[in-house]
Amino acid sequence: MTKELLDINPVVLAWARDQAGFEQSEIAKRIGVKVDRIEDWETGRNMPTVRQANLLADYYGLSLFTFLDEHLPIADPVYTQFRTFYGSRPHTGGQYQTRKVIRHLKNQAALASELESFDVRFSIRDRAETFAGTGHALADQIRDFLELRAGEFRDMDSSFRDIRRRIESLGILVVKAYYVDRDVFRGLSVLGGRYPAIAINNREYSTESKLYTLLHELVHVLQHDRSMASASSTMETVNETAVERIAGDILFPVTDLDRLLRVTTPKKLLNDADHLRSISRTWGLTPKGLMTRLLAFKTISDHEYDVWLVGWNARVAGVPSRKVFGRPHPVHLAMNRNSGIVVRRVVRAYHRNALSLTDALTAIGARANYFGELIEKVYQES
Repeated sequence: MTKELLDINPVVLAWARDQAGFEQSEIAKRIGVKVDRIEDWETGRNMPTVRQANLLADYYGLSLFTFLDEHLPIADPVYTQFRTFYGSRPHTGGQYQTRKVIRHLKNQAALASELESFDVRFSIRDRAETFAGTGHALADQIRDFLELRAGEFRDMDSSFRDIRRRIESLGILVVKAYYVDRDVFRGLSVLGGRYPAIAINNREYSTESKLYTLLHELVHVLQHDRSMASASSTMETVNETAVERIAGDILFPVTDLDRLLRVTTPKKLLNDADHLRSISRTWGLTPKGLMTRLLAFKTISDHEYDVWLVGWNARVAGVPSRKVFGRPHPVHLAMNRNSGIVVRRVVRAYHRNALSLTDALTAIGARANYFGELIEKVYQES
């Protein structure tokens, strides 16, 4: 059987490899061909098969259609914001993973714009005017919009999905990044444009951690929108400590401290790890997040927090990492790896015959035999 070749643009193919930071020998080894074959593709002497082109697109973090463009893509200025452990930048070993996620977010924004006629239009200025506050005022505005009520979280997975949908109702794309090492980044955002995008590392320790990271990146997006809406010639400098404080205040405002102290005491939280876990889960926080808020409110002293933190870190270090067996269900994977906005628009475009089945599947990386189930889920959540 003759394998189907893809008539790619060799100049774009060479550009894509360079942008992704691969040597010819490295990418050849990854997709299982000789270096000469890569050189032939990039000089136009030969063409890859559709399967090989799909592998290249996956490694380069691009859409397969990019290789078919007549001209090199125009790279718009992109501002990125990372949330990592201990405030560090992503380590060099994770540069490929990071670039791949950033390109995926840019592709999501491009798809959302291209299919805009199939859904509601969003405005940067509307977001900036809705969330015009700073500090505690901004935290209050976000909390009211997301309908968060501290101390009333029961099912964190369900709460996370609801909050994600509300954030996307603002035109902010939210995806989960799969198979990215946890120490590369916890979350990152691509800022600017009508569709800023946020990626949350699916390997975060818990749903509470993912929620906090999502809110952290949301604050960065909204503050960047405000800079753009004001037509400022310089980007607004954002104090990372201030963003952490606002994100914490969204989940646990100082006005709710009395409610917490009616059901527990600082002493019990400091000394009973199981009780701390139970209470923090109800409040939508990690145990460390809850204790950090108590420290910020001066409910516990610096010394008490430091002593507790040493004991907590030692306790956590003795717990083996949670392992996830198997692969996610194809429908859940497609819904999580893509923004809900993008999936919804692709499905609507397909139903109106604006996209073929092949194009729709390629756009969101879905599998044909699960596409009907995915469509049903999209309309259930709409």
